Amino acid sequence: MNKRSNASHSQWSDLPIDLLDKIAGCLETQSDLGRFRSVCRGWRRSAPAPSHLKASRVLRLPWLPICDEFDEPDYFGLKEFTVYSIEPLPSSTHNDDTPSAAATRPWIVMLRFTKPGTAHLRDLADLSRVRKVDEGLPKVLDLRDYQVREICTTYRLCIRENYRDPCAFSGEYFDFECFRETEGGFMGLVLEYGGGLYAWKMGGKEWTEISVTLEEDFHSYIVGYHKGKFFVVSKTGWTLTVDPISLETKEVAHEMQQHRVLLHRYLVGSSEDLFLVEREYVDDEVSCGYEFSVSKLDEHKGVWVLEEGELKDHVLFIAYNNWSALVPAKHLPGYLRNCVYFADYDLSGCCDHPSSYFQVAEIRGGLQEGWQLCPRTKCSKLFWPPPTWLKKS
Repeated sequence: MNKRSNASHSQWSDLPIDLLDKIAGCLETQSDLGRFRSVCRGWRRSAPAPSHLKASRVLRLPWLPICDEFDEPDYFGLKEFTVYSIEPLPSSTHNDDTPSAAATRPWIVMLRFTKPGTAHLRDLADLSRVRKVDEGLPKVLDLRDYQVREICTTYRLCIRENYRDPCAFSGEYFDFECFRETEGGFMGLVLEYGGGLYAWKMGGKEWTEISVTLEEDFHSYIVGYHKGKFFVVSKTGWTLTVDPISLETKEVAHEMQQHRVLLHRYLVGSSEDLFLVEREYVDDEVSCGYEFSVSKLDEHKGVWVLEEGELKDHVLFIAYNNWSALVPAKHLPGYLRNCVYFADYDLSGCCDHPSSYFQVAEIRGGLQEGWQLCPRTKCSKLFWPPPTWLKKS
């Protein structure tokens, strides 16, 4: 029996490298890749380490001359934050009773890895570090025990004297910023408070101003990235793209025939389409609260098209301009379809637990009243406390 077992183990460990490469390429999640690398040394050498085991990116970016409030020129730092969903493996639930969807709903967390394998928990709403960790949360999390899926990665600029604050410049000089891996390498686009649009590429010693005329109400623009291009969208829906290699601009959508001014707007993309999400506060005889609508970009016609039920198979997350993500509902069992989980900053400060001011609203509808909210404080329990199925250390 031992000989047969050893022979079988030898056969698995001696698989050709090209075959191991193909197997690793079929793995959908980083946690699957981690378990793949745990089989033996040969398998570990054949595949790169999962990204969630690497230290988060920290870059030093050149200074922008427009930021002249400081006595001496400084530099920018760029910090990387990643949002994950963590859920138990199917084999890890051995209860006789079938667990409810809420009991096994994936845990959405934001992490920043200070060094390989070591991460700090971050607040999903404002990116601040979570220092008061719940006693029930294990100090060590073996990701091989869970299904781990990367939802999105976001970046924030900060300056040297405020380097510990990832949002030091948010809302002061840059209304919106977007950094992504592109065909031309890692780069970013920022919309400066004075109305300028600037680009920076990895290794560049200075920012490049993009020649484009923006309206006077420049702080109502938003920026995003989708399928190899940066997008800049005005409050009226007028949209242009920026090529990451040539930095050439192109108008791809005209103004909407009907647009509202007092809105918050966000750009989110699926694997195929780019969506413009609009949030509006409604207070009338019928309803009172936030309402969300979604439009899809039709580049062929050059318009944003209002969609009805377009996100029926997706779940949307929005935390102002800190991060946003559109996730297929099949990857997030227990979460509401065609709904948006959003940070409501009017609730900030009412609770001391992390990610406490998230609410849920139906697309083209109102808030899901009382859903996962504490009855006394109205704070969200969506992402805290940690789920009971986490293994205690």
